[in-house]
Amino acid sequence: MLAAIVTIFDAMASDTVRRAEGTRRRGLGREAVRLLEEAHPGRQLAAFSQRADEFWGALGWQRHIQLNRNPQLYRPLFVSPAGVR
Repeated sequence: MLAAIVTIFDAMASDTVRRAEGTRRRGLGREAVRLLEEAHPGRQLAAFSQRADEFWGALGWQRHIQLNRNPQLYRPLFVSPAGVR
């Protein structure tokens, strides 16, 4: 499962992005992220990962450690490279 994607500075948010069963490793998630980056040029994006840490890391997004690690609320935060174009 991919996570909600938000822009850092204007707090625009999208719904949770989910993949259909059997569609893993087909490039659909990568393409969805590319389209979001294209729609928001020059903005840095962020995603709260839900069991998709490897996916975000493979995109070159940096994982940020959150201080509040309540296991019921904690989702790793990944941030896109600065100034994605």
